Amino acid sequence: MANLTPFCIQVHGLRGGSRKTWSNSKDPAQFWPKEWLPSGTRFKHVRIHSYGYNSDWGEKKESVLNIHDFGQALLADIHNSPDIRKNGDTSIVLIGHSMGGLVIKKAINDEFRHVYQRIQLWSFFETVKSHLGYAQELIVEKDSAILGLPGEHVQLVNADHRHICKFVNPSDPNYIILHNAFIAVIDNIETHWMFSRQDEHRTQMKLISKYMSVPHWPETELITVADRKVDGSCIWLTDRASFRDWVEGSEGYCELDPLVMPDGSEVPRYFWLSGKPGTGKSTAAGHVIKYLEECNCDYSFYFFKHSDRESSNVAHLLRSLAYQMANINFEVRQAILTMVREDECFNKDDYNTIWRMVFQTRICRMKLQRPHYWVIDALDECNKYAILFQLLSKIDKKFPLRVFLTSRPLPSIQRLFMHEKIPVLEEQINTEETLKDIELFLQANRHFLPVEDQLACKNLITQILQKCNGCFLWAAVALRKLETIHSEEQIRDVLENVPAEMDELYTRILEGVEAVPSNVEIAKSIFRWTVCATRPLTTEELKEALRLDINHVILRFESVIESICGHLIYIHDQSRVQTVHETVRVFLSRPGLNSEFAIDRRKEHSRLAEVCLTYLSGKELEIPRTRRGQAIARPKKRSAFASYASFSFSEHLINSSSAIDAPLILLDLLLKSNVLTWIESIAESGDLSTLTQTAKNLKSCLDRRAKYRSPLGTEVQIVEAWANDFIRLGAAFGRNLLASPESIHFLTPPICPPHSAIYQSFANYPRCLKVIGQSDEDWDDRLSCINYSEKQALSIACRDGYLAIGLSDGNIMVYRSTTLEDEKKLNQGEPVRHLAFATLNTFLASSGPRKVLLWNTRTGVLIWAVDIRVQLQPMALSFNDDDSILMLATKENYIASFQVADGTKLEDCPFYDMLENEEETCYRRPPWNAQFSQELNLLAVSYRNRPITLWDLETKTFLGQFQKNGSEDVYPAPQTNRRALGSSELCRHPQRATYTHAHTFNPNPELTLVAAAYNDGDLVIFDPWSLKQMASFEITVQVLVASPDGRFLATGDMHGMIHLFTFETLRLMYRITTYDYGIRDIVFTSNSHQFFDVRGDHCNVWEPSILMQRDNLDDCSSEPYNEEIPPATLLMDTKLWDDDRTITAFTDHHGGDFFFCGREDGSIAVYESKTGKVLHELCSHAKLVSIRFLCWNPHEGILTCADASSRFTVRKVTRTTTGAWKAQNPIMDRRASEAIVQILGSPSGKQLLVSTTSYDEAWSLESCRSDSNHVTQRVVWSWINHPSSPDYLLLVQDSKIHVYEWSSFKRISRAEGIALGISNPAEFPLEEVWSARKGHNICLRFSGAPESDGWPELQIWNASQIRPDAVEVKSMACYKMTAGAIKVIVGVYKSLLLFLDVNGWVCSINVGGVRQEMSYNRHFFIPFTWHSVGELLFRTTMKGTIAFARRDQLVVFNGGIEFVENVNFDCQNTLSVGSGASQRRRSVYL
Repeated sequence: MANLTPFCIQVHGLRGGSRKTWSNSKDPAQFWPKEWLPSGTRFKHVRIHSYGYNSDWGEKKESVLNIHDFGQALLADIHNSPDIRKNGDTSIVLIGHSMGGLVIKKAINDEFRHVYQRIQLWSFFETVKSHLGYAQELIVEKDSAILGLPGEHVQLVNADHRHICKFVNPSDPNYIILHNAFIAVIDNIETHWMFSRQDEHRTQMKLISKYMSVPHWPETELITVADRKVDGSCIWLTDRASFRDWVEGSEGYCELDPLVMPDGSEVPRYFWLSGKPGTGKSTAAGHVIKYLEECNCDYSFYFFKHSDRESSNVAHLLRSLAYQMANINFEVRQAILTMVREDECFNKDDYNTIWRMVFQTRICRMKLQRPHYWVIDALDECNKYAILFQLLSKIDKKFPLRVFLTSRPLPSIQRLFMHEKIPVLEEQINTEETLKDIELFLQANRHFLPVEDQLACKNLITQILQKCNGCFLWAAVALRKLETIHSEEQIRDVLENVPAEMDELYTRILEGVEAVPSNVEIAKSIFRWTVCATRPLTTEELKEALRLDINHVILRFESVIESICGHLIYIHDQSRVQTVHETVRVFLSRPGLNSEFAIDRRKEHSRLAEVCLTYLSGKELEIPRTRRGQAIARPKKRSAFASYASFSFSEHLINSSSAIDAPLILLDLLLKSNVLTWIESIAESGDLSTLTQTAKNLKSCLDRRAKYRSPLGTEVQIVEAWANDFIRLGAAFGRNLLASPESIHFLTPPICPPHSAIYQSFANYPRCLKVIGQSDEDWDDRLSCINYSEKQALSIACRDGYLAIGLSDGNIMVYRSTTLEDEKKLNQGEPVRHLAFATLNTFLASSGPRKVLLWNTRTGVLIWAVDIRVQLQPMALSFNDDDSILMLATKENYIASFQVADGTKLEDCPFYDMLENEEETCYRRPPWNAQFSQELNLLAVSYRNRPITLWDLETKTFLGQFQKNGSEDVYPAPQTNRRALGSSELCRHPQRATYTHAHTFNPNPELTLVAAAYNDGDLVIFDPWSLKQMASFEITVQVLVASPDGRFLATGDMHGMIHLFTFETLRLMYRITTYDYGIRDIVFTSNSHQFFDVRGDHCNVWEPSILMQRDNLDDCSSEPYNEEIPPATLLMDTKLWDDDRTITAFTDHHGGDFFFCGREDGSIAVYESKTGKVLHELCSHAKLVSIRFLCWNPHEGILTCADASSRFTVRKVTRTTTGAWKAQNPIMDRRASEAIVQILGSPSGKQLLVSTTSYDEAWSLESCRSDSNHVTQRVVWSWINHPSSPDYLLLVQDSKIHVYEWSSFKRISRAEGIALGISNPAEFPLEEVWSARKGHNICLRFSGAPESDGWPELQIWNASQIRPDAVEVKSMACYKMTAGAIKVIVGVYKSLLLFLDVNGWVCSINVGGVRQEMSYNRHFFIPFTWHSVGELLFRTTMKGTIAFARRDQLVVFNGGIEFVENVNFDCQNTLSVGSGASQRRRSVYL
């Protein structure tokens, strides 16, 4: 019950004390609530408190306090306890002695009397009279000791009043009575919790498990280790004084007075146990875990395994620890659930982001009320353990964490402790202690020894101990061999022939395996898969792998494979096959090993890749090539090997030999056959990162192969094309594939670019979705663009899922960086020049010429604002490393600093330029630009014609100056550009002033580098500590920014071009040519996979595939061509949208084959639905005045247009016999006095309604006159034609419906309107109104008011009941929507209401029936990048064709409604299609 935390609070009585009442003497060891109770396993997660108050009334005769006051104080202290409050809804056990019971009773009567049924009550009464000096009496009689409430448990105690709660020792019978009662109470609490809370906890942990990509509680290795351990072993470790100090150091944790060692030093947080291979380090780690559990400690653990690729990396360690801590701690769990709810995304393999977002920002900032322990085994098997040290060194000393580590005694680990200045208690496993544990192990397994009596057993154990040399593994191997022999001669042979050295031991074992020729091929295959597999295979997986590899079906598989391999492999409790020790894997893979079973890793990886690809391209994964009607899930009974082959084939491919062609040929076969089924299986797993990783692996494999081999036919081109598609599919359609993995077959290929591999291979299968009109021929690196008309985008910042853009009008737009959905709109009140997100908090700082503001991005609340002088001219804005200080570098040569908590201004920190070697001589000229580094705590400043100056922010001292190569001896030195650090060589241009355009620090703490861009065309990289130049490149740029992972440097220039370099080497990797505005700034997302730039009046969103590339091959092979091959620079010319031709309004022709589209420039054109292309330019309003509304009347052939200037025109539009379209001169051309918000034509085509912000006007199209004017005060309203009465129109306003006549535009219903039966209309503002095509029903969509808790609703009314004489109509159905579930209404087809949900799916609800539906249908999805920004315009034709305006394109979807996936509403009748802010548009659908 690691998640249940009952609190026990003990309340003393009259003249008692929080300690003395519960202690038999002054000896601290007899304070049983602290010393005895916690040692029991049933009290593992019980928090025990002793409550004290001044109960000595003899000293306070004048006191006005009474028992009621003490009861109230007790309640207040319980309520205010941070320990209790942070553990949520928990159980409390109150223990009172004497008057303490009365205090508790008063508290219960005052606060708990309404819920007393939930109280469990135990009452104990004294039976021994107390000596009062003059007599012996019972102090509290039985009747007074009992409350008499229902369900009360009553029990006697053989003690007097004073000793009823004081005990001699834990064996005291009275203590046992109380102890057992405690256990009964805890059992009842746990039982109640299991029924009431366990389901909730399980659901929460499932969410966290999926979010953290930790599929289950990580106890597999712990079980294996526990099974190997025998009773009594490893006691030597937990008995050591150093270990006790380490454990008890956390118990004495105090922020102000941490526990200290006898020598006065603090107890180190870290305990490092080292030992040679095979000496039982993992067993010792398991023993520590058990010890911590018995001590009632909170702990998390992790076992690194080099054999498992995932289990050997730091990111997986961090995710597992976070998951375990959430399982134990309520506060941690809620913090991570908040991340889940707010959709805070991170790369699961990015340890820096995980550490910052999960630990540094959240967990390590919590005030844990008790210490937490991490037990980390086999640190040396972690692939990047140096990174872990860097992360651990950042943990605040006040955070109550203790870390236990095991590893081999590597000098590199010892150096890391010293380098990172991490104090550690270090112990080594010595031979004497190991021998004792081995002896215990042999004694526990003595029944396996081939001996006849105890003496012989003892002698044999002694011989084994003498031979094993302190190696557990040697003893275990010897024991296994001894199990199968039967004579003394054989015993001697085993002991003599099992060598002391491990290499010799393994060689002898392999010789024995080779001696059985019939098993050699099987053993070779088992070793191949066990050593080279990316993770340990299950027995079922390995059995199937052997069948595919060597065509052998092994009988009695689990019982024979260990003996076939000489027991060098074993099957642990989770049925996974592994080598008995990591040294076996190393031995078999050693170059030059002279054995039949030697592993050539390149060759064996090639073979494993062949087996995986043969399976994946086989018949088992074939699918039917047609699909009709209802989506029916196909049974997927697949081989046990399917999952491993799907997820691991590319890992084997990248580690295979380039000299072997078979894997590439088989890969080509897969890509031409079953690749979509493979993608489907990846999507079914719930994690699409395998798509990206596979693409990286394939690209790296091709790059390496290209250096040593000529291209193999078309296979290389096909693989390269698909690798690019894999990256794009996950980025563009990830949510949709996860929601419906089968959609990859028939819905995804048609919406991919025509030049993509997936489109060319699979888009034209029969009955596929047909998509017409998209002009993107290939994948575009620009995912989207946010346009700010008539405003300039000046600044930008991005952090942990949030994107902020500062505008020239003072607004700050905050978005979700993953979806670009609006989050908040803030206002600076002046142009926003600088933005900065906090690292650990949800703060956003903004600055302009006159003000610095601090915001809370979650709530949108302004925390504080500070006025600054205009002369300061801020150059850079940044938080310090712990978000406590906001720093502003100014043109006046000082840093202005502010307390984040309240905006208090701190002392200014000056900086200035200096002459080389003359620190006392300085310049006070204005600096050119400045840049902060949180990671290095440095400031870089550049001045005109001067070197770059570096300042240490911690010591506030001058650090040094950097001069790029070629300018060292020139005075004055060159200066750097305004937007980037750098300088040209003055020796080349001695007469020309030079300066840096920009400079930026690398944020990766492993790479202490700075990039600087100079105006003479030099881009350089230098080390800020050594001031040495590391790399250079000739290019002129104005903007520099580093990716958060430190791998890439992005540059922008005045022509709008973007270049991506590797930061360390300045190798040009990517170039994007846009021929657009000059770039003002660039910022990356936290996972480094996307970046944004601001230029002119817009912000671009980019996702170049190069950002996904693999940064290393992670291969330890000795093959001579295993190096990473530098890829060629990729060039990308990005399409520019013609914003003047953006479609701003459109409507469909009644025939369903044409659309009338109005544009931003005022033009109106006819588009053809078959091609999505412009068929004819029809007419135009004033130039550059956008068209806002179009209305087509099929009866009269009339097209009504309204534009942004409130002008509206009515024209007849005809089509000639030759197919040409012609717009006649306007029948009417008018301008409204206010902004038009809606136009509506009568079904007859003779009247037109024009609705503005404050009045409605009805026009006769025959007389071109306005005969009536309807003026009203309203906030939200909408007009609609009556669905079943063409002579009427309806006004929906304020939860009422009013009926009007078209002919007179007179209201014919009662003045109060027809009530819709909505109880609280203020909480449900009207959003949209539409009717079913057949005219039976009318549908209203309401949005929940922001200030209320009401959810958006969709309600349906019977249109026939909406008559002029009606008083009220009741809705037939009501669907409560999760916030933002419907992003926009798409239209109505027959009786189906079509809508786009926030995840991009076009869905439908049947609104034409007479009953409430229990489900909705999901049809197809539209790529998010097509509808992420701006107003969304859809139209649905009478043929079921759906058209979508995508900027200047009209995209048409044919056949999409035929694909149907039925989705049930959940139990709350909520549309479970997603979450997030929605983009809404008031409109009417008929």
